Amino acid sequence: MKRKINSIDSDAIQVQIDGEDYSVADIVHKELLSVKHVKFAGVAPPHPLIKTLSIQLHTDGSAGADANELLKEAVTNAMERMDEIMDATKKVFPDAIKPTVSRAPPSQSQSKAAAAPESETPKTVGVSETKADDSTAQTVDPAVQAQERT
Repeated sequence: MKRKINSIDSDAIQVQIDGEDYSVADIVHKELLSVKHVKFAGVAPPHPLIKTLSIQLHTDGSAGADANELLKEAVTNAMERMDEIMDATKKVFPDAIKPTVSRAPPSQSQSKAAAAPESETPKTVGVSETKADDSTAQTVDPAVQAQERT
């Protein structure tokens, strides 16, 4: 995540964040609105293909209302709130949140052993099988049907 903070004037900043989606900006935006001395907080929705967020923050100009510090306070509040939500979720749904286990790709010897030899694989041209509700249906390719008619 790459971020850039631009000072608009003495009481306002604009933050650009690359590589994150809109949900991160929305969470920070909602927390900014609850921070004292924040006069305005806005998020520009990004283009769906461009992952760059823009958050703008204006303070009320009072002493001790540094926009950078208010942004840090809002981000800290958001992180604490997310921790609370995660803790509550773990209590209610203990089996739903499990540690992530990364699976290494199988080695070549494992993948060869797992793959069926070509001689055992039946080859059918123009027919595909689909399984739905424990019944097997065959769909014949229209091009194969046309060749069989001629």
